[in-house]
Amino acid sequence: MNRRHQFQRISRQAQPIEEVLLDIEGSELNNNIREVNNNNSEVNNNNTRQLNNSTVTPQVPTQIRPRELNASQPQVTNFLYKPLPIKKQREIDQQVLKIVREYHPFSVVEDIEFKKLVFLLNSNYKLPSRKTISSSLIPATYNETVEIVKKRLERAYAICLTMDGWTSRAQDSFFSVTAHYVVEEEKRTFLASDLLACSAYAERHTGENITKKMIEIFNEWGIYNKITVVVTDNAANMKAAVRGGGWRHWGCFAHSLNLVAQAGLKEIEPVLCKVKSIVRFFSKSSHAIQNLKLR
Repeated sequence: MNRRHQFQRISRQAQPIEEVLLDIEGSELNNNIREVNNNNSEVNNNNTRQLNNSTVTPQVPTQIRPRELNASQPQVTNFLYKPLPIKKQREIDQQVLKIVREYHPFSVVEDIEFKKLVFLLNSNYKLPSRKTISSSLIPATYNETVEIVKKRLERAYAICLTMDGWTSRAQDSFFSVTAHYVVEEEKRTFLASDLLACSAYAERHTGENITKKMIEIFNEWGIYNKITVVVTDNAANMKAAVRGGGWRHWGCFAHSLNLVAQAGLKEIEPVLCKVKSIVRFFSKSSHAIQNLKLR
C-alpha cells in the first residue's frame, strides 16, 4: 500500500506550471515595490531637511462650539420634576393646615423627618414654610371660612347663642359667642355650631358693657333679628346683659349642676379635709406610696 507509481512520485516533486508563473510575477512585483519604497524614502528625507531648516507654525485646531439648545426642545430635567397643578397644590396645603389645626406647632413643616415623609408621598409637592402658613395660608382660610359661615347664617331662620366670659390665670379677660342653628342644604340638613367671636375684653364686666359687646357682634354677623334664646351661666351680670338687650335667657344646665354639687360638698367639708390631707401625705413621700402599693 505504501508503494506508489513512479509518475506519481515525480509529479509530487515537480512544481506545477501555474505556481512557476506566479513565482515569476511575484518576484517582478517585489522588485517594483522595492523601487517605490526607495523613492519614497528619498522624498521623505528631503522633506524632513526642509522642515528642519524652516520655522513651522503649529496649526491650532478650531474650537468646536457646542450645539446651541433650542428653547422649544424638551430637556431631561423637564421629565424628572413636574410641578403640581395649582388646584392640587391648594388641596395639599389645606390638608397641611388641618394637621397644624390639631394643636401642632407651625414648625412641624420644617421638621426634617416630616419633609422626608411628604417627599416620599409626593416628590413634586413643595411644602410651605412656617412663615407662609402663619402669614398667608391661615388668614386666607379664615376669610374663606367667614364667608361660608355668613352665607349659612343668612339662610338660617332661628339662631341660639351660647356666651361666656372668663379671666385667665394671667389676669387676661376674654369673651366668646357661639351660634347654634340648623343648616338646610340641597343634599343634607344638619346642626351647625360656629364660633362667632373669642376676643380679649378689657372693659368692666358689667351688664351694660356686655350688652354693648353683644350688639356689636350680632350686627357684624347680621343675626340681630334671628336670635331666639341666649344661654349663659347663672352670673348676675350675664343675666342682666341678656335681658338688657331684650333677648330670652336660659341658664346653663351644666353650670347649674356644678353649683348644686359645690353646695353639696360643703355639707361634708370635714370629711373632705381628711381625705385631702391623706392624699397630700402620700403625694409627698415616695417611700409611703411604695409601701401602700405593696399592701
